[in-house]
Amino acid sequence: MITTKQQFIKNRYNKNIYTLYSESSIDTGNANKNRPVVIMPCAYEKTVIDYIFPALYLLTNGFDVVRYDNPNHLGASDGDIYDFDLVEIYETLQDVIHHVSTVIKKENISILATSLMARCTVKALSEYDHLKKTVRLLVNMVGVVNLRDTISKVCELDVFSDEHFDLKEFKVLNHYVNRKFVDRAKDIGLHTYESITNEISKVDIPIYNIAASNDHWVDLQEIINTYKDNVIILPGGIHEVSKNPNAAKVMLKKVTEIFMQNHNGNATVREPDFNALIKFTQQERELERMLEN
Repeated sequence: MITTKQQFIKNRYNKNIYTLYSESSIDTGNANKNRPVVIMPCAYEKTVIDYIFPALYLLTNGFDVVRYDNPNHLGASDGDIYDFDLVEIYETLQDVIHHVSTVIKKENISILATSLMARCTVKALSEYDHLKKTVRLLVNMVGVVNLRDTISKVCELDVFSDEHFDLKEFKVLNHYVNRKFVDRAKDIGLHTYESITNEISKVDIPIYNIAASNDHWVDLQEIINTYKDNVIILPGGIHEVSKNPNAAKVMLKKVTEIFMQNHNGNATVREPDFNALIKFTQQERELERMLEN
């Protein structure tokens, strides 16, 4: 049976980060510390509950999973989404990696990052040598490579341009965020396409990107130029993959296959059955109730 533990950990800004650590029930023959773990930072406007199905795919195939709600976002971590800040987002990922390595004592760590979090994860891994040695693999789903271009398409406005310098807030999908989102990203050059190519050159681990062929927010050619041979294109897919259950299933199966191939050379993916999904979802809902109380 899959077991999941709730925990609040502190990031470097002393904010509480809501974390779920799920342990696989599959006997892989490894001791707990050696069983591979996949960290899943939540994408923009997503929380840990939205990652039930990705987590279950990996848990069914012998991986432990750590999910967490980002700070200044939706979910149970500290902060409001109005103060959404990509710099604190990627720094929090660094803090979570450190926690998984030193407190949970995992030696075999990988990351599954989606959309904006893919951009933040590359930045996080490029900064510190000890993170490069700790993390074994990064798999991105519909990963953003050119932050400025993607946000401009989502907002239908180039919020990074000097023309809109006086803009105090703007709407990203369903929520308003304040100007800090832009200023902090620009301060470290996170918004440019050139910055990600420079950062990837500093990360000496495999990075895969599963792209959607009909992604209107991310330029497919820029993805291919960035990740080269490690790009897998999902035919007919869109950026919001979950809106197409069949495409989402194909993507998650491919994601799991990549993790398995890189960890043990086995590419035979076991798909979660319906009963397992029901049980896992019930566990998650009970954890939500406990959190509310």
